Amino acid sequence: MKSSTKKFKFKVPNTYLLLFSILILIAVLTWVIPGGEYQRTTVNGFPAIAAISQQVSQNQQTGAQQVIKVMSYLIQDNNLIYVFHGVSDDANFNNYYRIFESTMTNFSRLDEPAKLNVKPKKIKIVQAPAAGTLSQVFKNLKVADSQMKELALLNNIELTDQVAKGK
Repeated sequence: MKSSTKKFKFKVPNTYLLLFSILILIAVLTWVIPGGEYQRTTVNGFPAIAAISQQVSQNQQTGAQQVIKVMSYLIQDNNLIYVFHGVSDDANFNNYYRIFESTMTNFSRLDEPAKLNVKPKKIKIVQAPAAGTLSQVFKNLKVADSQMKELALLNNIELTDQVAKGK
């Protein structure tokens, strides 16, 4: 018995068919890929992509359209990519443009040991030993004057607010 093997030969499609297919693909992609602009750049020596895009949404009840503009920077540092977004409505985007750009283009690697080796502060949750203003409770608990405002903010009350015993 003879075994016959038929080889499949690939035929190149017609050139016009290829061009037409590419044209259709590009047309479909314009509906899928959001409009906007981007450019490759560097930020303090790091390769980056800066993009401006917009999102148009329509209110279902009123039919009014809202346009949101976004400035994005994608900055590569070795194997990491940092992404920064600045978002504003279309009417105010130009007012914020320079602020967004300035913030994103000042990216740099943090290498200061004093900032990298910061130990978190620990807080201790205690009950008020006696009723009084928050300031008086802090003084009874021997809290430093320099920390009172920060701790009042953490407790979401003012130093002059009354605190009940045990709270």
